[in-house]
Amino acid sequence: MAKKILLVDDEPRILSLLHSLLRTEGLEAISAKDGQAAIEILKSQKIDLLITDIRMTPMDGMELFRAARVESPPASQRPVQHWPLAGGEVVFGMRVEG
Repeated sequence: MAKKILLVDDEPRILSLLHSLLRTEGLEAISAKDGQAAIEILKSQKIDLLITDIRMTPMDGMELFRAARVESPPASQRPVQHWPLAGGEVVFGMRVEG
């Protein structure tokens, strides 16, 4: 069974690009346009990895990680990693399950 990855970004073109890249690798990607939508997905589905933009409003990526740790208790001990992208954008990821 493919790992399920939740992508969160307020820019639709970034979401689309990441979604396409992950699908070509055989991974299942789910997209959320903001932190609140991501929280609802975390409450209703098993997610293996959360990847989010850090600069979003009204809930930024760090607030989303804090909320994810509440919604998915095994995530409370998971490390948060970040990757710089072109144009100064930074993406953060946290393993949620497993």
